[in-house]
Amino acid sequence: MAEDIRNRRITTEIENLEKIDREKIDFEKTYRAFDNSLVLHIRFNLKDHPYNPKFLTDQSELSLADPEVDCEGEQDHISDEEKEDLGPPVDELEDKEYEFDLIVPAKFPFMFPELRARCNFSVPSLMDEQDLLEDLLSKQWHPFIILKDIVERVPQYVYKVKQREKMGTLYYSSRSNFVLNSVYDLTLFDPEICKAFACCLPDGEEFLVKRKKKKDEELKRLENDHRQSQVEQPCLDNHCVEQVDDDIYKKYIIFISDNAFLLFERPPFEKKDDDNDSPYRVDESQLKFTMGKLILWGPITTIASLQRNMEYKDKITIVWSKPVKNDDEFEFNEEAENEELEEEVKDSEEPMERIFETMLQFQNSDGFMMTLLDKMNKIRENTDELRKNKILSMEVTSESLRSKNIRSILQKISIYEKELAEKPSKEISEELVEQYRRAIEYYSALGNDKYQQYVVKNHELMVKMQDM
Repeated sequence: MAEDIRNRRITTEIENLEKIDREKIDFEKTYRAFDNSLVLHIRFNLKDHPYNPKFLTDQSELSLADPEVDCEGEQDHISDEEKEDLGPPVDELEDKEYEFDLIVPAKFPFMFPELRARCNFSVPSLMDEQDLLEDLLSKQWHPFIILKDIVERVPQYVYKVKQREKMGTLYYSSRSNFVLNSVYDLTLFDPEICKAFACCLPDGEEFLVKRKKKKDEELKRLENDHRQSQVEQPCLDNHCVEQVDDDIYKKYIIFISDNAFLLFERPPFEKKDDDNDSPYRVDESQLKFTMGKLILWGPITTIASLQRNMEYKDKITIVWSKPVKNDDEFEFNEEAENEELEEEVKDSEEPMERIFETMLQFQNSDGFMMTLLDKMNKIRENTDELRKNKILSMEVTSESLRSKNIRSILQKISIYEKELAEKPSKEISEELVEQYRRAIEYYSALGNDKYQQYVVKNHELMVKMQDM
């Protein structure tokens, strides 16, 4: 029955896809040999798609009721609870062809499709095989969403990404993802964006969770060590995707992109007890050495620091600020839950915290350290610059108001006013003054007299703060 439902659904979807205007959005259909997934290779030029922010946030129903499935209750809409205000269109878009792949698994619609970029169109780049579908939908996948509507919305999604890039918020607002246990073709990772490093697990080592004192100076010390080092940075490329010199490094490979840290297992994959229940089963006879199964990944922004074994310099420990997404085989095991540690925590003046560590051994440890530190520093610099210029870089005009969420501002004002009435403090007062200022900017730029009531509130609060 499930097979019949899938076949009918795919037939219906393909018929709908043929209704797309090929002059505006062209696509080709292919099938992957190792898992029989349908791949729609999408091509378009933004010159053929005028900017339409309503198209991204409207309440239209992107759904198709399957003949064998009753759709009960309200239809899901492709919108978020808090709609993203993208502002005016991006100016001077270059005349180029954009390419994406929509990968439809064999178990569709019961397994979600994936949307991946096949061209570089943003800084930081999203061309690293991440699944962009949830970010495009602004919601999780639902079996009733139609492929045709997804395809038609991809050009407007490019506008949305470019707007985030212009506003400096692309690092923080993207809801893209990588699919654990899914098999990736590693040759599709662009070597200009993603650097590859062959690695292995040190003998007897596991992915551990330890409790230790936070090392705030660790990253700074590592940066100074590399700055003072006379070792020239090696030429980095993705040659190790094709071949690995040392047999001990053939089992695993790591990719570092502008956004993520990705650890892949290379075929033949290790068998596990739950492999028969996995939705991502593949025909291993069709796999090449350039394929890889994603077993662990995490955003670069969650890396707290790097630690290097000074005796064995090919071993590197990555310290995460929170657990990365990993397969059951690499479940973090919480260690040190013992009496000695508890006594140390009690006796220590500094707070103790859980530190998540991943230890790996690299064929090119220097190249890995340099690349990862460079990505971390770039993100940190962009973050600092964004925070510093978040308000100052904008003129208070009607156009700039599109980047301000007045509902969020008013909600914060209400919360801070209630907190201040219950428990007056200087910290809450300062936060409330900041929200008053933003509300004044918003309403005054629109010529709305409502700004005057916030001017009065702000003045009264400033007077009270002098007595705190």
